[in-house]
Amino acid sequence: MSRVLFTISVVFLVALVIVFKLATSPKATNSAVMVGRLETHRARLTEAEERDLEKLIPQTLSWIATWIQPTNCLVNEEIHKLDFVETYKKYERKEIEAGLEVHERSLVVSLDSLHTSLSFARLYDAGLSPAEFNLFCENSYKEYEAEVSRLQEMNRPRYEEMLKEQRVRDSKSAEVMDRIRKTHPPPPEDGVMGEEMRRYRMTQLTERGGSEIVDWSDEKKALYQRVLDVIRDQTKFACERGEAVEATIPDFNLGDPAMYVLMRGPFYGGGNYIEWIDFDRNPSTGEYTARHMKSFGLPDEVQPLVPLIKRRQIKQLHLRCPA
Repeated sequence: MSRVLFTISVVFLVALVIVFKLATSPKATNSAVMVGRLETHRARLTEAEERDLEKLIPQTLSWIATWIQPTNCLVNEEIHKLDFVETYKKYERKEIEAGLEVHERSLVVSLDSLHTSLSFARLYDAGLSPAEFNLFCENSYKEYEAEVSRLQEMNRPRYEEMLKEQRVRDSKSAEVMDRIRKTHPPPPEDGVMGEEMRRYRMTQLTERGGSEIVDWSDEKKALYQRVLDVIRDQTKFACERGEAVEATIPDFNLGDPAMYVLMRGPFYGGGNYIEWIDFDRNPSTGEYTARHMKSFGLPDEVQPLVPLIKRRQIKQLHLRCPA
């Protein structure tokens, strides 16, 4: 996931936004009609970015439809059901509006009909990164942004008060945090450089089958090795020497936002759990990267993913916890 942000969890996001002062996510079509006007060179997408955008929008939407389960979210103190697949199917083979916000370092695509936004890091001549995505219950991405900002401001006084209390309670910890902030200052604001509206034709959802590793490109094989490295690293934590760990790895495509790996081992009482692995691209080299996002083992979170992973299984690893 996780890359998924729902309005119901926005309060948790607020603290992260304030601490790191992120102006926008760094990670930030078939037929398009420009409505706005992009004024500067950097506000125009490169040919490589346009090619990636045409490929990554349908690929990311298909990935969300496959892996993200229906949920509920809160809008104006009312609970709303958020079912991406149900919404997607209403617009299959139809044209919908896609709003583009072009930033210097990122690109945000808002698909209000789907209650979805996609954010890509811009790599210019190397294209775009895999998308981060938000699913929201508000009527539009603009409304969603406004609600996030409202909650930020509402919670800011309490957060600042907590920082003051922490400084009084634990001055050494506060000094460490101050040094970290000085060493890793927030990036400069990634303001909007241009906006436009396009028409995007929705594709039909299809079941994606598995692929043989021997048929993979060198780039995909390299990313797969990075996935294996992440899995092996995770077996080192809270694992007794010699204990068995089983990992079931599903197929994936270059450009997918993430991967869910089914695990069975000593964690979570010896039952099934999931390792969520995030995909990105190195901004300097364009190489695809994999990093561990989180582990989760609640049955209602894990169980819907088990048959999906097994149906797309390409490899089952049998590991032993290291000494």
